[in-house]
Amino acid sequence: MTRKDHFADVKSEEWAGYFSKAEEHRTSAGNLAEDGNYNSACLLLVHAAIGYSDAVSVFVLERKSTADSHDASIRLLEDKFIETKDREAIKHLGRVLGAKGRIEYTGTAFRERDWTEMKKHLDRFRAWAITKLPPRAGAAA
Repeated sequence: MTRKDHFADVKSEEWAGYFSKAEEHRTSAGNLAEDGNYNSACLLLVHAAIGYSDAVSVFVLERKSTADSHDASIRLLEDKFIETKDREAIKHLGRVLGAKGRIEYTGTAFRERDWTEMKKHLDRFRAWAITKLPPRAGAAA
């Protein structure tokens, strides 16, 4: 059976709401990690990554993925951004989103090293995303 991606049209100016939520998730994740709550912190990094991805997709493409699989969000960006530096950034997104199943659906506990690795990938994707958004997106950096 072939998986069909689902997308929704979204007005470009709505990017800021997605970016704002992503920033909130990223900040909250840091607070949780400081308290040693790495499972929750890493899950919020996944949600932050989704938010940054949606912000770019909405701003640039005026659409976002509504598919159950986060792979559709990655494909949406890959279809638009084909330069090597863009592909590298999108790989960082994939690394963060790829951890979601392990966080939510296994008994594996995330540790500080997992947090550190995921945060590195999120921050690299976030830095790229800011370059694709209006200048005010970087003001919170």
